[in-house]
Amino acid sequence: MNLRMIIIIAIVILLAGAGAWFYYFQAKSSVEQALSPAQTVIADIQTIERELADLRRLKTIQLDTAVLKDPFLQSLQSPQMVLSADPLATSAPPSRNITPGRPDPFIPF
Repeated sequence: MNLRMIIIIAIVILLAGAGAWFYYFQAKSSVEQALSPAQTVIADIQTIERELADLRRLKTIQLDTAVLKDPFLQSLQSPQMVLSADPLATSAPPSRNITPGRPDPFIPF
């Protein structure tokens, strides 16, 4: 890389850093300056109260497990299919045409 490219990259990094600093720190402090300290404390208390109400609501959740006791759902069984490590094994039904993929799919053609 030549010196000109390094200088351009350094300027871009500095501008990105300045933009991030302004976005994250300046915008936040201007909102905080608009509120008085008492209003800030009240806003914090209200936020905490909302979060506590949400936690209380989570503790009172009760799941209805009656769906799991349905006779139809309990009569279901898992399929009795044996999977083989070799996809071309002769135990596969003849109606299936299984074509193997490439040995290493990530190598270029």
